[in-house]
Amino acid sequence: MLADALRPSESNRHPKVHLRSRLACIAALLALGIAGDATIGAQTTTEGSTSERNCDTLDVRSDARPRMGDRPTEVTVGVRVIDVTRIDDLGQSISVDYAIRQRWTDSRLIPFDGCKFAVDRVWIPQVAILNSAHLWPELRDYVEVGPLGRVQYLQRYNGDVVFAYQAHDFPFDEQKIELSFLSMEYGADELVLVNDEKFTGRIESDFKIPDWEIGAVSTDVESMYVAAYGSSYSRLDVELTANRHSSYFLWKAMFPLILIVVMSWAVFWVHPGRFGPQIGLSATSMLTLIAFLFATQAIVPRLNYLTIMDKFVLASTALVFLALIEAVAAAYLIAKDRAAVAVRMDGVCRWAFPIAFIGLIVGLYFER
Repeated sequence: MLADALRPSESNRHPKVHLRSRLACIAALLALGIAGDATIGAQTTTEGSTSERNCDTLDVRSDARPRMGDRPTEVTVGVRVIDVTRIDDLGQSISVDYAIRQRWTDSRLIPFDGCKFAVDRVWIPQVAILNSAHLWPELRDYVEVGPLGRVQYLQRYNGDVVFAYQAHDFPFDEQKIELSFLSMEYGADELVLVNDEKFTGRIESDFKIPDWEIGAVSTDVESMYVAAYGSSYSRLDVELTANRHSSYFLWKAMFPLILIVVMSWAVFWVHPGRFGPQIGLSATSMLTLIAFLFATQAIVPRLNYLTIMDKFVLASTALVFLALIEAVAAAYLIAKDRAAVAVRMDGVCRWAFPIAFIGLIVGLYFER
């Protein structure tokens, strides 16, 4: 019928019939197109609904770890250090921002490729940092399921982490900051951690912390025995190297202290007969040193052992005090009419004190 309507001969003889036939053809084609789109849309909706229904049909015990025969579950852990904003000497802690990525295989989740689940609906290894103080998560808590039951859990934390602070070489110290990760729910015979070399590391840009230089990141996986639980656990250690910028302490503390010590040596160049100015200069040097120590005590960490800075301050204080004792001794010798001995003593001290001070500095340098 459609072919007859399109014939030229028929069109010439019956134009109205031809017009009606063409309109009917166009209407039929439009109807077919709409029906096809509706069918495709229905198929897409059905597929989407099927995917959603697959994710909703999850029925897996979240308290039972995935089995791999007799082998322990292998969890790949990667730690990316994003920023270090503060290192607290007294509190022995750092403020750190890092991301941790955990991956493992759960064959029970193979049918749920592409699904995302809240962490309380599936099994997760519960790998946490051992030496945390206060950490807060920044991302939503969910896992992603990939092909063949490969599960990924990504989270970012920001907060404080404690570490073993060693400041014997302060202010020229280098700190080894260790972040230890393990799962206390499963022993080493049930769960093994593996370092994710592609993810573990630090960002390439500089960190925000002003007085430290943060170096490269190194990792180590070992077994840790916990006597309280009587079991061994797989542990991943991520170590940061932090070198203190010592220029601030050199110019704000040590250099002014050197000037005060050198100032105290001026008494050796004043004639012992003028013991009044000599003792006055020594006392002034001692009082200046005490005032300086009070003003700078806040920048030195309070520890139960001596640092390089502490030894330098104590030795400088001793030299200034000895210069005061020498001035008093010279005045005493003048009073006893032994001026020659006082002059010779001043001459010896002019060289002995600088040599002793230089030896102190060299000794502390090589003690580092």
